[in-house]
Amino acid sequence: MPVELKRRGYFYRPDNHAQMIAGELRADEVGIAVDLDGTFQQPAELPGVRAAYPVMHARLADGKAASLYGVYQSETHIGAYLRESWTVTYCVLGELLPENPTFDTMHFELDHLPDWFARTGLSVHAGQDGPRSLRITSSPPEDLQATLDDGNVVAIGFGGNLHREHHLHQIRERIIGRVECSPALSSRDLTDRYLVPLRDLITFATLAPAVVEEVSVQTPLHTVPTTSGGTIEVPMPIFLPLLQPERDLRIPPPLRPDRMLFRFDDWPGTFDDLMRSWWRLRAEQSAAVSILLGLRYAPPRWSDSRALAWAQAFEAYHRIQFRQSSATTQAKERHERVLGSSPKGDRQWLRVRLEHADEPSLRGRVKEVCRRVAAIVDPLLTQHPDFASRLSEIRNLYAHFGALPETAGGASGTELYVLAEVAEWVFLANVLLDLGFKRGKVKELVQRNEYFKWLVENPQPIPLG
Repeated sequence: MPVELKRRGYFYRPDNHAQMIAGELRADEVGIAVDLDGTFQQPAELPGVRAAYPVMHARLADGKAASLYGVYQSETHIGAYLRESWTVTYCVLGELLPENPTFDTMHFELDHLPDWFARTGLSVHAGQDGPRSLRITSSPPEDLQATLDDGNVVAIGFGGNLHREHHLHQIRERIIGRVECSPALSSRDLTDRYLVPLRDLITFATLAPAVVEEVSVQTPLHTVPTTSGGTIEVPMPIFLPLLQPERDLRIPPPLRPDRMLFRFDDWPGTFDDLMRSWWRLRAEQSAAVSILLGLRYAPPRWSDSRALAWAQAFEAYHRIQFRQSSATTQAKERHERVLGSSPKGDRQWLRVRLEHADEPSLRGRVKEVCRRVAAIVDPLLTQHPDFASRLSEIRNLYAHFGALPETAGGASGTELYVLAEVAEWVFLANVLLDLGFKRGKVKELVQRNEYFKWLVENPQPIPLG
């Protein structure tokens, strides 16, 4: 995806090849649908619009096979003849597969993966074979491969297409993500556990929402013979409706390096180190990272919502990252001391009442998160010394609307925008440290970024509360 498909064909149940109904299969990044020229149901059942088929097979007009999964009746058409339409969960092209198939390999392309990877196997040499000669060579580098903690493999490699016509030769280089797993997994597991985390890393690193462009899967059930007498698995396109960034939010490649947070060559370690570190960080800080990425994939229209989301992200992040902070430790010790000195009969009641009574305030949490990266984002924080107080006040104003004094002021759209921008850069710097970058490198990455420099050079003061 967003590769699109529109094909006519014949559709049938795997256990009943005799009953075939013509129809049209349509697939794009929004969803997958089928409009049949008839119905598999009895006339009396059709108006209920409740039919469901775990798997349906199809033979398309171009001769290719298709397997459709999670098929649900979506519409009924009653007129000169009866027809039904389907919504399909996912579709695999190339083979008639059984119910609940599993796959051992998945390939995928992301629009900004080449920008982040920043490597190529193509080179142009002019004048080597004469003053008017031009030689184009393709020598792809070795694939980068990482073995994750679960033993499965994530890799980035090169593919390509050569198109030849009369007086025309075209080479298209493709940077492809790959997952290899054992035992084989369902398409949902492969997507959720490997494709989405790698897309999230590219989105985080490039500061641009990554779009999944094309996905294929492999299984031992779909092979072709080789010249040596064996067989080899062949990739099959799979259509998976995914949460994709809105079209007006997408940034077409190529991306400018100074507008990305970091590229692969900025990473000080190996590809294996980076993949393992990102997978662990994403799992440990799942709530905060989800907010960070959600604001990138689908930012809210209102500055209020964006600022509140960052307040939530700071609290979620602090609860995990600063579990051993002095404020948290003192609160725990005080909690146990008070409980220990109370009558035994009242301890359970008191324990419930005091469970969250002495936790750090949001203001304290934000300050501690800022303090960790103060030297890195100093040009920004020195312009907004009351950032922690204002972010906390705005969160309280919206969370306890009507409970605060009438003198409690709100915030302008400009202030909410700046609060969110400052919060993002504080958060990004912290995550870079968590990922494994050294402080000096994080400072370099942040302060060279064009978006960060623009924010520093165009300050909008945050007024006192």
